[in-house]
Amino acid sequence: MRITVVSFLHFIIWSGFSIVLLLSDRDKLHYKVLLFFVFFYLAYVIAHIILHSRKKAFFFTIANSMLFFISKLFFFTS
Repeated sequence: MRITVVSFLHFIIWSGFSIVLLLSDRDKLHYKVLLFFVFFYLAYVIAHIILHSRKKAFFFTIANSMLFFISKLFFFTS
């Protein structure tokens, strides 16, 4: 049950990240990379609080972020 909650919250976080990137299309690349690390750290902290394990939190943060960006690449590119 905890993994499902973490996956759902990560989906919300990465969707917010996509919206922020959409709104900041004129920003430079290094600002976007910095923004990515801020959202990644936020997702990791939330996973760590819910799962109570650093290793699981890091693994699920990596897995959920990769899954979101791969699905975004396949389904939302034109």
